[in-house]
Parts: sequence; C-alpha cells; structure tokens
Amino acid sequence: MRKPIFVRFYCAAILLLVSTASLGHHSPARFSDDQIVSVFGTVVRFDWKNPHVYLVVSDANERAWLFEANATSNLRRNGCGSFCKQRTNSQVD
Repeated sequence: MRKPIFVRFYCAAILLLVSTASLGHHSPARFSDDQIVSVFGTVVRFDWKNPHVYLVVSDANERAWLFEANATSNLRRNGCGSFCKQRTNSQVD
C-alpha cells in the first residue's frame, strides 16, 4: 500500500532538518585560518570528553588558552591515551 503524500513529505522534511543541524557541529566559524598564534605555557587541564579533547594552557601572563583537539577515539588510536592525560603541569610550546 502506498503511503499518503503528506507522510512522505513529513519524513523528507524531518530528514532535511536533522541533516542541516548536524552540519552546524562541524562549522569552522569559530576558527581563523588566516592567523597563526604561538602559545608557550603550562598545561592546566586536559579534558578528555566526547566528542573532542580539550586542553587548557596558562601562559606567562596567566591567561588561559583553550585548545580543541580531535576526537577521543582518534587520539587513543594514535597513541595518546593515558599518557596524554598525565601531562598536566607540563610545559608546552
């Protein structure tokens, strides 16, 4: 039996809304590709949360810098598991 046209339209509209919402998660709008910033400081916090890993670094002026790394599964696969979690209070450049 064929589904009524409004049911097919409703399903298509839901799929469209869900797909556009998922694009917002990977938007590069927060980042600047035309500016390079170097930070030297101490790792204050290493947050190992899904879907990404966050690193907080305190510089010489005691400003906190937040860095967003790749997905936890990708870092673990590349050898950055418990070793990276133990890097708090380490100097980074």
